[in-house]
Amino acid sequence: MLSVIIPVKNRANHLPFTLAPITELPDCEVIVVDDGSTDSSTDVARSYGCQVVRHERSVGPGAARNAGIRKARGDLLLFLDSDIVVTPQLPADLVRAHAVAEDLVMTGFRRHLAPGEHTPGPSSRRDSRELLADLYSYNLASHPRPWALAYSCFLSVPRSLLDRVGSSQEVFDERFRGWGLEDIELGLRLSRSGARWAFALGHVAGHQYHDRTMTRDRFQGWQANLEMMVAKHPEAAPYGRLAPAFDPKGNADFLDCFRRFAGVRKVPEHALVVHCAQQLTGEILRDLVTRRGPDTSVFLVVAGPSATDAALCSLLSSPSDVLLYPKDAWQQLRDTVTAVQGTVVEEYL
Repeated sequence: MLSVIIPVKNRANHLPFTLAPITELPDCEVIVVDDGSTDSSTDVARSYGCQVVRHERSVGPGAARNAGIRKARGDLLLFLDSDIVVTPQLPADLVRAHAVAEDLVMTGFRRHLAPGEHTPGPSSRRDSRELLADLYSYNLASHPRPWALAYSCFLSVPRSLLDRVGSSQEVFDERFRGWGLEDIELGLRLSRSGARWAFALGHVAGHQYHDRTMTRDRFQGWQANLEMMVAKHPEAAPYGRLAPAFDPKGNADFLDCFRRFAGVRKVPEHALVVHCAQQLTGEILRDLVTRRGPDTSVFLVVAGPSATDAALCSLLSSPSDVLLYPKDAWQQLRDTVTAVQGTVVEEYL
């Protein structure tokens, strides 16, 4: 069974669009944790037949998700925020992808919606993870620090993996009370425990419109959480290089800050670009790695890569050997990517 866990606080206006696609699916339970709402969020959740856990006073997003974890019966958990809209097909696709790769953590793309929109459209703004996929690869397992993209607004994790990194009572560290980083800190622990990583390709969630202004108080909460994360995990100190991108006093570009944090991908002298029209298999991936010459990047271009394709990439013994791109993204990036390569060889499967 898949358990969907949705913390909510005063999002009664967004919640119907989040719940409608996922509340009547087989082998799927939806748990809404109301973290001290003063609006009708609890009533909305109950009207959709969700299991509801209500906190009379707010205990924070980490504690709310922990309450949902304790309530959940599923072997696979999907965390969504209460303003995220996914398709009814997502849960089944996630289950198939997780069946391919053990200890897999999947995170998904989202598009920021305009006022009044409830599904991604041409005017919807791409989020940072999708932009970073253009920069590094749509194979999340090939990224230098995939744990830094473990945003809990759209994140699926096997219960067995959560049990490995946290107690039955506390998976998310409940001391993180300000805005942000309780999910990134969990991602770091998951990575240290041997997690595999993949994007939930084939799906783009909608992020319903609301005021997302980074206030000074919000940023100070983020800074306090960063200090706590670094105190727990000194190796996370470089994450602080992202601070200028969040600081409301500055105007730093997020991608530039992320490059300073995670580094840039080493560019080998040669590139093998493989356009694959077949159903992707582990055998195809392993063959590409075997045939890869020395100092050669392998770019795998697939018309419409799926979550299962991404999971297969995570199984490679050295996942960074294959850089995965959807065909439409590759067409936009090809000249930029191949311009820095010495020799480019293209093949078609």
